[in-house]
Amino acid sequence: MNGTCEKCEWKPFLPSRDLKPVHSSGELIRATRAIWEAYGLDQQTEKWIYLDDAWDQLSSDSEDGECQDDDAYETQCVIHWLHTAISWACKNDCENVDQCADLLVRLAGQTAAGQRSSTYRFLRGHKHEALQKLQETAGVVTIRDISLTEDALGGRTWGAASYLACRLVRQWQSFAPRAVLELGAGTGLTSLALHVCVKNLYPMHTTRFVLTDFHPKVLANLQFNVQHNLAENDCGVNYLDWKQVYDEMQDTKPKNQISSQESFNNSCEAASNTSSIQIQGRSNFDMIIAADCIYDPLHAQWISAVAQRYLVRGQNALTSDTTGPNLQLLVPVREKYTTELQSVYHTFSSSPWQILSDTQLAGVDDFGPISMARTHELHGRPVTFRHIIIGWAS
Repeated sequence: MNGTCEKCEWKPFLPSRDLKPVHSSGELIRATRAIWEAYGLDQQTEKWIYLDDAWDQLSSDSEDGECQDDDAYETQCVIHWLHTAISWACKNDCENVDQCADLLVRLAGQTAAGQRSSTYRFLRGHKHEALQKLQETAGVVTIRDISLTEDALGGRTWGAASYLACRLVRQWQSFAPRAVLELGAGTGLTSLALHVCVKNLYPMHTTRFVLTDFHPKVLANLQFNVQHNLAENDCGVNYLDWKQVYDEMQDTKPKNQISSQESFNNSCEAASNTSSIQIQGRSNFDMIIAADCIYDPLHAQWISAVAQRYLVRGQNALTSDTTGPNLQLLVPVREKYTTELQSVYHTFSSSPWQILSDTQLAGVDDFGPISMARTHELHGRPVTFRHIIIGWAS
């Protein structure tokens, strides 16, 4: 007789099949533990980013889409079960109500989750290469995300960050800037990944990085991520208020222009108490980068002012060449933010700027519900990005 049988074979946890009505606190504890383990909530996630896939136009995978649909269905089963379990626990004075509620919050999406850490592994090669052994790690970065709040959007890592990092790494052979300024750096993934990958791939190149943001909590977390990933002092963290730069460069202060950043500035003493601009000198940077930073129609104007102050004057005005000093934006194409995207083209299509390159990319943004899929690949809602490279026109 065979020592194993079908009934004894181990099967992975499947919520739609395995979650049963709760009749005791023991059953509730075992079920919630199974959910916790199935989603890997007690583990630090690792995400694999393929440098070459972010260089060419990306395409969505239909099989990935089918897997995401299945995963979403199972998650809905878990959510329905948790609501029922919480109701039972409340009626029976069970102590596990808080644990069930915590699971509900985590399943609501990445934006609702609390502090977490993720490791991003940047690999040389394409995702679908037949010979996986040819893939080499170009760099590894560990990023801490903090709770997302209405006035501090930079506490979370947005999908554009890793894609822009990949695009910039691939450009490094043709143009290696001496100094890079990142606007709205958030958790710092773009610059940190760029710094680590470039150091490993092009050890002869030396580049100074300055990462900037606006919100004190975001800056504190940004500083933590920089210190956690880098031992060198060639990557600084500074406060930068785009609107303040814009106002200082105008003959008269604009009136009746209230934006999300200005309204926060009026209520945040911590940021306004620092000196006006925490970056020494002007025109010190030959590359300025920003990933998913245009969420107000005025932001393009403000970023233009920042670039006019800090971007080195170069020769690309005569050649339309992206190997000179440039400003690089990666902007998601979102249905509710078409005005913001158009403001980028309106602002940077006329003097003193010209658009040197405009490329469409297809990617994902992982701000949806967490997944049971034990995969290192990026997954989430499909998003189209515009990678816009801007240079001096005169």
